[in-house]
Amino acid sequence: MGLSQSWAIIVKSLKATYEHLGLAVVINVIWFFLWLSPMFLYAVSGLENITLFIIANMLSVVLFGPATAGAYALLNKIVNEGSTAISEYKGAFLKFFWRSLLLVLVCGLMFLFIILNIRVSLNSQVFLFQLIGGMWLYVLLFWFAMMQYVFPLLVQQNVGILTIIKRAALITLDNILLSLLILLASLVITFVSAFSMVLLVILWLSLIGLLQNFAFVQVLSKYDDGNGN
Repeated sequence: MGLSQSWAIIVKSLKATYEHLGLAVVINVIWFFLWLSPMFLYAVSGLENITLFIIANMLSVVLFGPATAGAYALLNKIVNEGSTAISEYKGAFLKFFWRSLLLVLVCGLMFLFIILNIRVSLNSQVFLFQLIGGMWLYVLLFWFAMMQYVFPLLVQQNVGILTIIKRAALITLDNILLSLLILLASLVITFVSAFSMVLLVILWLSLIGLLQNFAFVQVLSKYDDGNGN
């Protein structure tokens, strides 16, 4: 899959966002305020307590995975079935709560491991270690590329966390150009959203989620068993 397929996926995701704009906005707003709700509650409480601040941050970290999984489940239904209902968000949130929490934890630990190796290698005075550090930068790029598939895999396929990670890595390796081009599109969307808090609140995740779900469905169409089993 090359440039033309990647462009087609981008166009499809933008078209789906336009056609389901109201739904996409509601999904994004629910996601944004749900996973940050502990921080908002702490902010409006008026309390200045470091312990409560840390607890609020930790709860937001815990809620990030389930809130994102709930949003991706609805966005995946838009991609595969052409429609969904906001009422299904609660069920998806509860269904994927523990697996999404564990998924975020595992992916976060992978990210920290890669960053640690990059930092140690590049700060070394030994040229060989610096060279290895450069290689770890490619590993980081690969990690970002494969992260695009973890939530689509979670909500579409009833598999465990390690299987999700393995399949995401294999899909990325087998579709490296597509994965990098979709990642580039996601970064552009993120870059634009970073300059507008409003866009981040009302549409960013929905745009990214539709893009990644369309890419995932396109990738699955290559294989004989579309269910990935």
